[in-house]
Amino acid sequence: MNPNRLQQRAKHFRSLYKEERILSEQKRNTPPVKLDEPFQRGYERFFVLTNEAKRQRNANQLEQALNYFQNYQYCRKGFFQHYCTPRRNQNHIRKHHLLHPHLTQIIKKGIPRRLLPFIKSKTINLDKGLPTIRQLERRQLGERVTFRYPHLVTSHTQPRIITHLPLHDPALEARLHELATTLWQTGPQGEISKALHRRNWRHCERSKSDKSSREDFFNQLQEANHDPTIKSAISPRFFSALIPFLIHILRRSQRLQLTPPSTKSQST
Repeated sequence: MNPNRLQQRAKHFRSLYKEERILSEQKRNTPPVKLDEPFQRGYERFFVLTNEAKRQRNANQLEQALNYFQNYQYCRKGFFQHYCTPRRNQNHIRKHHLLHPHLTQIIKKGIPRRLLPFIKSKTINLDKGLPTIRQLERRQLGERVTFRYPHLVTSHTQPRIITHLPLHDPALEARLHELATTLWQTGPQGEISKALHRRNWRHCERSKSDKSSREDFFNQLQEANHDPTIKSAISPRFFSALIPFLIHILRRSQRLQLTPPSTKSQST
């Protein structure tokens, strides 16, 4: 096939891929539209403060600290069950636990200092303030933190009410479906993959570092034999290529010396 035609096809596939990314981002950023009649879609559960915690003075701070450990779950039927496995004969309801994030995640989110008393760590004293990631030791990077007052929260399950939905654009959906079919289903997958991930894959030349040591050695040796002035200024690359070649010759000579001569049976 003509190399120019290959380049044109690769550019065409890259343009289609770029268009797909732009349209997908446009679909994600479509503003939601409020529905006239909200409807229920499944159930959701999350953690809320107990009645005792709501009566405390620091209820607002407790609720803010709970957001860093919130575990939101959704179920279409509302059972929140594990599916049965061959070792289990019946389903059982999954337990609802608070999240245990890494300390580095809490640092990156930038938790306020007033909420540090509600976080519990095993090895770090957070009363003096939240350390930076550079101040942590290597063993502390993977440490997880917990909510200090888990007895003040409880799991709450409620129906999930849908009040907003993204705006449906038939033309955009049809174009995305056409691009997905062309790129990932019916098109030449090998050529598309090389066009997207290996640009100019047909016309790239091997660099000098990819050449074999033997090829490099013979090239350097030929230059040195034809040009007497270069013998006094041979590059270090010549010697680095010469060493494995000499080792190969020595091993071959030793192998020939160790092998006994073959004795041919004389015919009588």
